[in-house]
Amino acid sequence: MLKKYTLSLLIECVDISLSTYISYGKEGKPNQDSIDEAIRKIGGIAYNKSLSPIDQAILHICNAGAKTYSYWDNKKAKALLHQYVKHLSKHWDEQDIEQDLKTEVMDLFATKSNWSQWTSQIDSWIDDIIGWDKPSNTPVPEETILPNDLFSKAPRFLVTIQQEINASYQYGLYDCTAIMMRRLTEILLIQAYRKKGIESDIKNEDYYINLDGIIKNANTNTVLDLTASTKKDLKSIKEFGNLSAHRILFNCTQSDIDAIKMKFRTVIEELLYKAQII
Repeated sequence: MLKKYTLSLLIECVDISLSTYISYGKEGKPNQDSIDEAIRKIGGIAYNKSLSPIDQAILHICNAGAKTYSYWDNKKAKALLHQYVKHLSKHWDEQDIEQDLKTEVMDLFATKSNWSQWTSQIDSWIDDIIGWDKPSNTPVPEETILPNDLFSKAPRFLVTIQQEINASYQYGLYDCTAIMMRRLTEILLIQAYRKKGIESDIKNEDYYINLDGIIKNANTNTVLDLTASTKKDLKSIKEFGNLSAHRILFNCTQSDIDAIKMKFRTVIEELLYKAQII
């Protein structure tokens, strides 16, 4: 194994294997069968540890799938996930892809009941990503709220949200505008936490906390280090979107959007910087 792996990696893998697989008898002595198993596992642990972060995430997904579903084709799953990663890599960096695998893809096991549903969803996502490269017949909306230059280097899914915000305002769909403004704010906050390496600050086990909780954390998070004006305006943007989404007798108007759109644009630009998108 020394020809394949470094000595430091093998030492680490031995420690992992011993702590995981060794069991002890009544006299406190290691059980020989468990010692044999620990030795057998070292090579596999070394192989897994030598994989890239993305390949490790794919391996973790496949192991979880085999445990979750009564039927699981590991070979097909790996091929499908590698195809998914291949298409994503045209638009995202490796860190974002790794995070997507650990969150969005892993979360599918809670919402999809079987292998067929899981593969159908991954296939659907691949089709969507391929569609990002295809020219759209829909005219680009006017820059009514957010300028296009801010999103010139952004992933396609963020550009789509930016264009939907501009288009909904352009065509007088002001409740839609408010809701999408809230959505973009939440997404960029999460992206900023990811880039800063502090995503765990806004997660409860494997799931993100709600936007209220994210904003409360952002207001005191010294690593994220938001400006005072953005801290103040985040709550307003969130509450504004909530009115359009949940208040039965409220209808957003153009003047409502106009009163907040400059603050919103400033917040979004700061979050784009924090998320290293611009």
